Amino acid sequence: MMTQGDIKILHDYIDGQIDGQIDSECFARLQTLLRGSHEARRMLRDLSAVDAKMYEFAAGDPMTQRLLGLDSQVYHRRFRYWKILALAALLFFAIGLGVLWLVPRGVNVEIVASRDGASSTWPQGGQLRLNELHLTHGSIQMRLTSGVLLDAIAPVTLEMVDPMQIRLLTGHVTIDAGDNGKGFVVDTPQTRVVDLGTRFGVEANSDMKTDVVVFEGAVDLVDRQRDPKNGSVLRRISQGEAARVNSDQELTRIMNVVGSSMTNEWSTDGPPVDCSIAKVTDNFFRDEDWFFYRIIPKGFVPGATAFANRPHTWEAVDGQEFPKSIEGADLVQTFRGARKKERFELQINIARPSTLFIIMPKIGTPAAWLSQDFIRTGDELMVHESDARPWIRLPFEIWKREITAPIVITLGPANRDENGNPTAMYGIAAKSY
Repeated sequence: MMTQGDIKILHDYIDGQIDGQIDSECFARLQTLLRGSHEARRMLRDLSAVDAKMYEFAAGDPMTQRLLGLDSQVYHRRFRYWKILALAALLFFAIGLGVLWLVPRGVNVEIVASRDGASSTWPQGGQLRLNELHLTHGSIQMRLTSGVLLDAIAPVTLEMVDPMQIRLLTGHVTIDAGDNGKGFVVDTPQTRVVDLGTRFGVEANSDMKTDVVVFEGAVDLVDRQRDPKNGSVLRRISQGEAARVNSDQELTRIMNVVGSSMTNEWSTDGPPVDCSIAKVTDNFFRDEDWFFYRIIPKGFVPGATAFANRPHTWEAVDGQEFPKSIEGADLVQTFRGARKKERFELQINIARPSTLFIIMPKIGTPAAWLSQDFIRTGDELMVHESDARPWIRLPFEIWKREITAPIVITLGPANRDENGNPTAMYGIAAKSY
């Protein structure tokens, strides 16, 4: 993101070129800025073009020159310096930076992995220069020279702008910006997604909507229709949150994301038909919450992530095996913020005869909805909070309810302690018969 100081460097350089007073210190500041900022390079090019066009328009027109506050000598001097500046900029970019309009188009990429029939066209380890990607089958993972990892699952069509920007026309991609890719941009027909140091997914739908899902960190959703160049931030969404943007720049919360233990395998289209959980919803109001529930078919295994917005995992109690009764069940990753809502309600659509499991913290008093409709199994699990220092392991106990036919079941708030405060959010799983 350009700062006011960065913009001043550009203007100081332009003014110096026009007045013939550019010094080595000013030029060195410009070199440093341009090497580190693609946005600065684009802004310098645009400023040069606008100002040059303005004075070209004034040529031979005394009235326009007077309106601009120019006499003929000033005009000719500025026009001459703009030609000098344009030539210097072209030479500087071509030699020092390899600017896009003077070198072959495209972005150098390395194919890190390819699957499901894509390996014949995109062999692992291959290095090539891409202008566009039209993936009709399979999936590929590529590394850009910026260090960004990009996963694409067919069908997808995108354009490579530079190592820090792509245009996603259709399909969905997953981005891991890594340590050096902060600021990576994904443009779609509806919005611009700006990375803030994260892992996130973007899908450009055929119905003129863009889905954005954040798995780690945060991104900004930018409205580029009012200001195509810079835009304004519609909303910042963080880990465990998801939003849909339509062509009118309206945002809606995405409640369900379906996936696997692999971050790049995700969808907002709903679970597969053999999943026992069809849908999960809650009673949060618009703009009150943007978290999603992640449904992972057969995903309840040792080490599975417990919450969509925390890196906490389900683990066996020390000295015990992971309970076989729940292992391999369809998993719902809930989110930690839900425990704070006093009148929280969650509706879960069970699609077929199943055992529905609630994994509730052992601390606090069991909620009435839990003790009335579920029974304790006697099995326990631990949640490993790896982001805590020192790390924490919290005890949970497993409750169950037998479901004999498709049904929508309403669950309530988490347990409360003796002071009425929420303990921790519970987990959900279901295993079909």
